[in-house]
Amino acid sequence: MRCKHSIRNMLLIALLTAISAVAQEHDAEMADLRSQIESYKSKVRDIRSKIGNETAKATADSLSYAAYINDLSGRSGRIRDERDSLLVLADKLRHRRDSLAHTEAAQNQQRISSVNRQKAFLTDLRGKCAQLIDTLEVFEPFNIKKQINALRFLEGELAAGTVSAAEGLERYWQIVSQLETASYRIESWSGDAPVPALKGDVRFLRMGFVWLASAGDDNAPVFVYNAKQQKWAEVKNLEKATSVRKAVQVANGMASPQLVLLPVNLTLELAHEEAGQ
Repeated sequence: MRCKHSIRNMLLIALLTAISAVAQEHDAEMADLRSQIESYKSKVRDIRSKIGNETAKATADSLSYAAYINDLSGRSGRIRDERDSLLVLADKLRHRRDSLAHTEAAQNQQRISSVNRQKAFLTDLRGKCAQLIDTLEVFEPFNIKKQINALRFLEGELAAGTVSAAEGLERYWQIVSQLETASYRIESWSGDAPVPALKGDVRFLRMGFVWLASAGDDNAPVFVYNAKQQKWAEVKNLEKATSVRKAVQVANGMASPQLVLLPVNLTLELAHEEAGQ
């Protein structure tokens, strides 16, 4: 009996030992399992955290992208508006350029036309100077040599192109005005003797461009100028010569003012006498 009891105890101890060993092994496995579970849970938390971060980032990116798209759309609209505005401006500038080109062409044409008109005017004015010189040369003894020389000088400048149309016209009219005044005035002046029969300075008297005489002292002969023949002729009629001397004295203030009958027909008479000789 005692032996059976002892064997049973031994079996019980062995069983308990085995159970204890199994339990310890189970506890180790459970601890390892729990450790693995905790590790998995930690990884899950990390993954969830990353998922949350990625979700938040995706949401933020989505919102940012939406804002970007919205801003891009707005900027695209503004760019289109600016493009359309620039196209309108470019069209206006193109029309303006075409208008300016047309205006410039018209101005160039006008300038060329003006230059041609000015050249034609200068040529015409030069011709008038030459024509007037030819007309006046026979009247040079009428104390208009200064004006004739001024016309010659002006004609030379017009030929050389050194004077503008405005200046040339102004000078031409000044000379013409002086000649016009001289054409109706009675004038007396001193000058060189026009003929060898007179010596030294003599007095000249003219009435416009119609009649011109020269007289020396009381004993000197009197001459009248024949513009047609461009020569001086002596006044041999004593009465008419005396009238000329008296007119010269009145004109120069050497005699009291009085009416003097000028022998203005003397030129024709002398010409007739010379023709009859």
